[in-house]
Amino acid sequence: MACWSRICGRVGLAVTPPSHRVPTHHPCPEYPDDLAIEFKPKWLSQSPNAPAGATRCRNCAREVPKYHKDKYSCSIPFVCPLNYIICRTQDYNLDFIVHRLAGGRGWGDSPRTPQKDRLADWLQTNTLIPQLRDAQVSNDSSGPLEASASDPKFALAMTLRDCTCFVRIPADPSRPVEAKLADLDKKNAAAKMASWQGMERRLIEGGFYEEKEALTIQMDCQLWNEGWKVDGSAQAEVLGES
Repeated sequence: MACWSRICGRVGLAVTPPSHRVPTHHPCPEYPDDLAIEFKPKWLSQSPNAPAGATRCRNCAREVPKYHKDKYSCSIPFVCPLNYIICRTQDYNLDFIVHRLAGGRGWGDSPRTPQKDRLADWLQTNTLIPQLRDAQVSNDSSGPLEASASDPKFALAMTLRDCTCFVRIPADPSRPVEAKLADLDKKNAAAKMASWQGMERRLIEGGFYEEKEALTIQMDCQLWNEGWKVDGSAQAEVLGES
């Protein structure tokens, strides 16, 4: 784990080994009123293997066959991970993310609170999520279909696409917001490559990237959402071009 932590550290990420304490959903005895959040950022940019005409990102495309298989166990509706990038500049996406992670910031009957405002500020200003996105992109320029199982950079990219982010928003405004990544155990690319490539082929050949599957499912994917599509800088950021 120490060696893998050094690798992650070189790409600018805050690494939290499993033995270290991280924020969780469970209240800390010392600070029972803290707001603790856990989420998986997943793929923060489009798959390099996605068709040119894709209208869904990698994660939204992946969710559709899961729904077809068992609509009761899948995560639809879920948060399109591109929201974590877009919310830095788009207020609608920001409010949506805060609502999903912490019960809202003025949505419906959910009251606005100072902690939710601090979460919103963290979502817009943190460097952890953009660094995570950049590390995913820089370590995988060709996608699963062209990658080699012996390439440690690709294994790192896939690890970073399945890590967990923990955020703790203290009730005491004088204490800082904590944010760390966990679940960074190195992926066994040799054992998983066939599965990764098989899934990518299925998403492409089944039309899931382009909403051409036999039974179309409406997803709230942000890849070509009109709310941010006109913003060229936002589009470039999501596609890893900035």
